[in-house]
Amino acid sequence: MPYQNELADKTSHIDIVKNPDVEEFLNRCHKIDFPDSEGIQSLTSVFKGTPVAKFKKPKNIISIDGSYYESSISEKFPSRKICFIKVGVVLLKYSVLDNIGDTFSFVDPFEVAKFKENNESYSIVLPSANIVYSDCSDVKESFRNALEDQFDRLRTEKDNPETSLKTTLFKLAAYLDGCSETKIKLSKCPSCEKEEDIYVYKDQISRCPHCHKPLFVTDVLRVWEQVEGMNSSISAITRTMNVVERLIAVHYIRTIVEKSRHSYVETLENICFFIDGPLAIFGEPAKLHSCIMKYLGNINQEMRAHGKSDIMMIGIQKSGSINDFMNLAKDFIDKNTIFCLDDSFRYKYINIGMKQASDTYGKETYFGQDFLYKSSTGKLFVFNVPYPWETKSSASNFANEKSNIKNYPNIGTYTSILNDFECQMYENSLIPTVLAHKYTAISLAPGSKVLDLLAKSNVEV
Repeated sequence: MPYQNELADKTSHIDIVKNPDVEEFLNRCHKIDFPDSEGIQSLTSVFKGTPVAKFKKPKNIISIDGSYYESSISEKFPSRKICFIKVGVVLLKYSVLDNIGDTFSFVDPFEVAKFKENNESYSIVLPSANIVYSDCSDVKESFRNALEDQFDRLRTEKDNPETSLKTTLFKLAAYLDGCSETKIKLSKCPSCEKEEDIYVYKDQISRCPHCHKPLFVTDVLRVWEQVEGMNSSISAITRTMNVVERLIAVHYIRTIVEKSRHSYVETLENICFFIDGPLAIFGEPAKLHSCIMKYLGNINQEMRAHGKSDIMMIGIQKSGSINDFMNLAKDFIDKNTIFCLDDSFRYKYINIGMKQASDTYGKETYFGQDFLYKSSTGKLFVFNVPYPWETKSSASNFANEKSNIKNYPNIGTYTSILNDFECQMYENSLIPTVLAHKYTAISLAPGSKVLDLLAKSNVEV
């Protein structure tokens, strides 16, 4: 690594170029063959006409997106870092979309302004490196303590802890094996790493029975495992942001269900959640994905009993290997067609070079199914919708059943929503995701500079 402001030698690459070991290594490498144009054209036969919508479109769209920024609190000690996470939630009403106009040729600025009025954001501040929070003993404990505090602070009702994101996490984690509505079992103590009898109890202070150090509900996410102390905790930060984006959607659903126990079916029928990225949780917190499946599955039983659609949630994937395939095949895909991606196709033509798993793709991470869609205007979308089962063992042959489009009766409604909210600002973009990102993204200038000043002026150096 160079010193700060040190420039690299313009000829330093020559040693690599002339190294015979490098040449031998490159000669032993071979490329992965992707299908040619004729091959791709034949593959697109898997795309079929979009099903007719069987359920009415919701009246409201809730779009969720997050961003983060890591700030050094001192120019003398740049390794001392604090991280800011911002998760934005934007409410869009179909009525506002109708008022804007079908052609978007003449946009009413007062109608567009309503989008800005109907948004809110949640801010989470965490120690990243060489920062100790409150009376904690080290950075890892500081990260854990701060994360617990932040989850408790994010409440629907300021004076009611039952409305916090922390409570939502506890209720989800209660679906894990060995857990209940009153206690959650952790895989190990974050302090002494003992594995026996490590429980977090609801509504009381919890401590490890071995080292007597405090335990937190948010420890179940295990993101603290990525906190090193001296180095940046960006891995833990990105995992946290990924989880929070999805937790907030569940938090909204929980709030609606618990506040309107006799009418939540009608309320949820009129909401579709847009989430940036796939409906999955990766890394250390991944096991929480099964809890989300069970929670949504329980509510969906009631929705179906009343003749309603399952809870509508779309995970929008803007990049990745599936998007690369879509861009490669776009000229051969008919408009207004869709493909429910199956594992065999994925491993053979998209995730080429990846060994096919013995079980279903995303077994430990995904709670939604991938769809590839080309709209009536020719725009390309890769999106997820929730699996229609409470668990992956609920289906007789989950690997096959998850890619059967007939198991998703509301898919026609989803594609109708995508058509309505197409956006001309960016290629293959959607109004909900563009707006959520607009009100969430932390700009490198001036946004990041303001956060740097905030950190430096409020942390004792």
